[in-house]
Amino acid sequence: MIITDIRYYPYRVPFKRPFTTAHGTLMAREGVIVELVTDAGISGYGDMAAVTEFGAPDVATLLRVAREVEPQFVEKDPMKIPYSSENWADGGLPGPLTFAIETAIGSVMKRFLIRLCEETPEGAGFAEWFIRPFAPVRLNATIGAVSIDEAVKTAIEAKIAGFTCIKLKVGMLGSIRDEVERIFAVRAAIGPSIHFRLDANEAWSFDDALAIMQQLGAMNIQFVEQPLIHTALAEIPKLRARVAMPIGLDETVSDYASYQQVSHLADVFILKPQMLGRIATEKIVHQNIRHRNLVMTTSLESGIGVVATLKIASNLRKKLLECGLATLSLLEDDLIQEEIVIKNGMMYPPTAPVTPDWDALARYRLDVEGQ
Repeated sequence: MIITDIRYYPYRVPFKRPFTTAHGTLMAREGVIVELVTDAGISGYGDMAAVTEFGAPDVATLLRVAREVEPQFVEKDPMKIPYSSENWADGGLPGPLTFAIETAIGSVMKRFLIRLCEETPEGAGFAEWFIRPFAPVRLNATIGAVSIDEAVKTAIEAKIAGFTCIKLKVGMLGSIRDEVERIFAVRAAIGPSIHFRLDANEAWSFDDALAIMQQLGAMNIQFVEQPLIHTALAEIPKLRARVAMPIGLDETVSDYASYQQVSHLADVFILKPQMLGRIATEKIVHQNIRHRNLVMTTSLESGIGVVATLKIASNLRKKLLECGLATLSLLEDDLIQEEIVIKNGMMYPPTAPVTPDWDALARYRLDVEGQ
C-alpha cells in the first residue's frame, strides 16, 4: 500500500456563541482536514487546527508547510514511515501538522487492517478486534460565561448532566473582588463534592494571583491553570510557596522542548495533542507515569481531531485527571459523520475510524488566499 496523494480541506466553523477567555473572544475555529489517499482505495484523515491564540501558525502557513514536506510521505508505504523521524515527529514541523499526519497514518493503517481481515479467510473474526470499543474517558465541563448568573446556570446544568469536574474560566473581570465573587458563586452552586478547577489563561499579575488565590483556601480548588501572565512565569515557584493550591501549566507547554524547560515549575500539566503531536504527548505522559497529574484537552478543533485526542486519552486514562474534551458542542458543526456520545460526564470513543462529513465541509469551506 502506497500513499499516492495528500488532499487538504480548509474549514472555518463558527462557534454557536462567542467563546471568551482571558486571551480574548473567538468567533470561529479554523483548520484543515488532511486526507492521505492510497493506491489501495483507502484514505485516512487528520485535522490540523490553526490554534493561533496559542502560538500555532495560521491556516495559510500550515498549508504551505504541509505542501513543502509532501515528498516525505507521498509514494511511501504508510506502515514504513518512521514515527521517530527528526524531520517531523520530534519537533521539526508545526505541532498541528504533525498531529494531522500521525492521525491520518493511523487511520489508513486501521482501515487497511480491517479490510484485510474481512477479505481473507485467515482474518475471519479478527476485524472485530480492530473496531473493539475504547474505554470511555471522564471529562470536565468548561464554564466560560462571564456573568455570575450565566456561569452558575451553566455549572448547575453540567452537574445535572453527570459531570463530576467543573473548570471555570477566570481572569476576565476587572477586579479582584469580582473574580472572587464569581468563583465563590459557582462553587456554592455545584456543592463541595464536585472537583473544581480554575483557568486564568495567563491573565493575572503575581500580586493579583496571590490576592485571589489566598481567598480561595476553603473552596477546595483542584488546581489553578496558568495563573500568571507569560512574562511572570519565573515567579510561579514563589506563588506556589505562598498558596496551598496546586498550579497547572497549559499554554506554556507548546512542544516537548518547552515542557522540558518548565517541568519543575508546576503540579499539573495540561496537554494538547493538537499542539504537541501524539509522540510528544506520550513522551510527557510516560515521564509522569508515577504521578496522576496530567490533563488532556482538545484545541477546539473538528471531530476528527477531537476523536484522535479522545483515543489517546482512552489508552492513557488511568494516568489522567478529568479531561477537557467536551468541546464539539461549542461549534456549529463537528464536520464528521459519526456521533460522539457523552453520557454522565463520560465521553465514549467511536469504535470505527471516523469519516469527514463532506457536505458539512463544503458548507464551512475556508478559501485560503494563494492556495
